Amino acid sequence: MWEILFILLCIVFSAVLAGVEISFVSVSKTLLRHLARQGDNKASKLLKLKEKPERTLSTIQIGITLFASLTAAVGGAAAGINIVPILSETFQLSLPVAEIIAILLVVAPITYLSVVIGEITPKALALRNPYLFATLGTPILQVLSKLFFPIVRICEKSTKTLLKIISLQKEQDQEKEYHEYEKLLAGYRTLPKKGKEYMLNLSNIQEITVEDILLEWDKVDYVTLDGDFYEILEKIISSGHTRMPVVKTEQVVGLINTKEILALARCKDTNWEKLMHPPVNFKKTSSLLDALNILQDRRVHMGIVEGDQGTPIGVVTIEDIMEEILGEIYDEDDEGSLQQILKRKKV
Repeated sequence: MWEILFILLCIVFSAVLAGVEISFVSVSKTLLRHLARQGDNKASKLLKLKEKPERTLSTIQIGITLFASLTAAVGGAAAGINIVPILSETFQLSLPVAEIIAILLVVAPITYLSVVIGEITPKALALRNPYLFATLGTPILQVLSKLFFPIVRICEKSTKTLLKIISLQKEQDQEKEYHEYEKLLAGYRTLPKKGKEYMLNLSNIQEITVEDILLEWDKVDYVTLDGDFYEILEKIISSGHTRMPVVKTEQVVGLINTKEILALARCKDTNWEKLMHPPVNFKKTSSLLDALNILQDRRVHMGIVEGDQGTPIGVVTIEDIMEEILGEIYDEDDEGSLQQILKRKKV
């Protein structure tokens, strides 16, 4: 019985490491730098691990291999001790045949559990929320890295050596890459004027900060957390905006999608706070490229720009950033048609 429990524990530990592995690879460095600048210690620790990928991946792989080996060893021993005698006596099988069948009876369920529970499920979960998995796994990686330090160092050095050997081949391919670059440059020259403008604007967004393009806070329409639902509804309709910040004591505590609030009102439900989304905050010195990456990672369209005191000084949207690349984008409601319709409509 203890063998089954031990095998299950090994599969669970392997699952944790598998999830940490895929999340470590997937989590954005841009997001980590942004969170670290805001004082997130977990992000800072994870960023240090990201700076040494060979060491971190060696630690993870050693852990996964160790638990897989222990699972196989205990499973094989359990098959020989517990199952072989039963098969041999019950079905009058020869010892070699009984051993083969016993191993198959043990290996099949272990393989299934290892694949589904130990690999696919944790990796799928980690891909859905890489930052959460990576930060939860950081302490585990730090402990394993110290515990297996000599082996980790050997694997790290070996990997770096192999990478150097591969890079020699890469140097031999530089001439080919140069010709490809020439083709790319020739393609740029053939672009229409607008296409060239887009590419030049795109190359410059790392130099532009969110402070340069933000909508100043005194021009931002927002709602207060303790506001009356119907007053908030009226403000939403009069503003015509799709998204609005929610403020409590001069701090942004959330964002609302006005379409969701209008749908809630149609259901005669006034508990609008449940529809708040967490805000994404930027320092005013954040670049547009960093802001765009973070907004994409978080799957939100609006970010709050904070000043030196941590209070909001404005907002920036994905549309604002895209306009820096593509030029002004015409919005369907730029002429206020949606606002006029909503004013006439009874919600």
